[in-house]
Amino acid sequence: METWDWTADLSRSYNRRAKAPLRELDGPPSLAGLAYGVRSRKDGDSMKSKISAAATLLFLTGSLGAAQADVGLVNLGSGITPYAASADGSVVAGYDTSQYFYWTADGGMVGIGGTIPGGGAGGTPSISDDGTILVGTALNSVSGANEISYFVIADGEWTHLGGIGGQSGSEISSGYGISGDGETVVGLGWIDAGGAHAVKWRESTGLEDLGSTVAGRSSRANAANGDGSFIGGWQDSDTGFRQGAIWIHGTQVLIWNDPAETVRLGEVADVSGDGYWAVGSGVSANGWQPWRWNGLDGAESLGHLDPAWRGAATALSFGGEVIVGFDRPFPGPATFGQGFIYTDDLGLVNLNTYAADQGIDTQGVTLALPLGISADGLTVVGVGRTATATVGWVLTLPTPSSDVEDGIHANGFHWNSSPNPFRSETVVSFSMELPGRARIDIYDAAGRSVRSPLFEGRGEGEVVAHWDGRDGAGRLVPAGTYFARLVLPTSTSVRKLIRVD
Repeated sequence: METWDWTADLSRSYNRRAKAPLRELDGPPSLAGLAYGVRSRKDGDSMKSKISAAATLLFLTGSLGAAQADVGLVNLGSGITPYAASADGSVVAGYDTSQYFYWTADGGMVGIGGTIPGGGAGGTPSISDDGTILVGTALNSVSGANEISYFVIADGEWTHLGGIGGQSGSEISSGYGISGDGETVVGLGWIDAGGAHAVKWRESTGLEDLGSTVAGRSSRANAANGDGSFIGGWQDSDTGFRQGAIWIHGTQVLIWNDPAETVRLGEVADVSGDGYWAVGSGVSANGWQPWRWNGLDGAESLGHLDPAWRGAATALSFGGEVIVGFDRPFPGPATFGQGFIYTDDLGLVNLNTYAADQGIDTQGVTLALPLGISADGLTVVGVGRTATATVGWVLTLPTPSSDVEDGIHANGFHWNSSPNPFRSETVVSFSMELPGRARIDIYDAAGRSVRSPLFEGRGEGEVVAHWDGRDGAGRLVPAGTYFARLVLPTSTSVRKLIRVD
């Protein structure tokens, strides 16, 4: 497999927020009561119609009419676990001691029912990029079992998605993640009382069993990228070790620490919205360091706040530019440790220290366990500790300065691809201020070379390369996500390409 230095290559623009004064609460907000209904998938409207209704609400009011929180920290109080955020951070999903909730800066927390983790079922809350659809686990009164389910805020109802034939205790399946576009739900389905498989649900296919690549062992899907084509989770090995795994268009790829594939890494906690990065938990062989992985470079350990601790990366922004997670003493709960934020420029930094450097008052809260981050990388949510309690929190960061805007690379060249997405052909173009050698290669989402080179030669001024969606042997590649890598004498950059049927 060809590899290359991905670090700091990706050109990306952000949604941006102006810095505003710290928002403070007089005390933790109470959960607002909400009359909610539940119904089985077969009894309700299609998810497409639900998404359409949610999209209408979004169009008319913004993300649920939700204002983005001011830069600063909001302490949500004891017993609250915020777990995920919408793309701009304006809507947060989580759970308290009895039910799931969504939170906005203006409206506070609204309870929506469901079966929380440890309440007879597994699962974790997740939320679509537009902040209108939550995923988790809820009791189906028809089947009498807890099931992977989604909740459309505009409707105020849970819709249950069934199982794959088995049951363990009161649960037949559980929900862990949703794609950014809100159309793919992922999680776990029981095949019998002692075994489970990763599952994926889309309206067009229903609940799909993603299977296990190790006979007699379980797997689970934890997260999905923007369009649901890149899914992260874990696969039990033959020894029962929970190894990181991804599924690319349904095909499983295991995560290893080394090119020789001798050292397994821990489970994948999250994947980037663009379908390129996966992050997860460390193992003894990599010094218990949090890590990130992509299909071209493989795995990279990110370091420690304390070399004696154990760490995990829990979430990352859309393009993987910002990663959050925790480092903690072991044994002991994760809230006994410290949260971190990671970027290529900063490296791994204590999250409290980073917030203080941004002028944010963390109000005596140790931001020990970041659990989610918005796609724009500006809102982090999680659980922390004060001198007297464990509390949930929402941290809103100021917009960082950036030299990368809409295809203008920091090193001064411009490049683009159009149309994108494309069906039969896309034109990749770039301009060079000074003459020099240039090369473009096409890779798939797993890092395999597809067309190498697409272009190679001396460039000056505007250079145009046409890709007809075919590999080096002239075969039309499947619909999906691909990456064009541009190599110039002084810099390298990447653009995402999407081919559709």
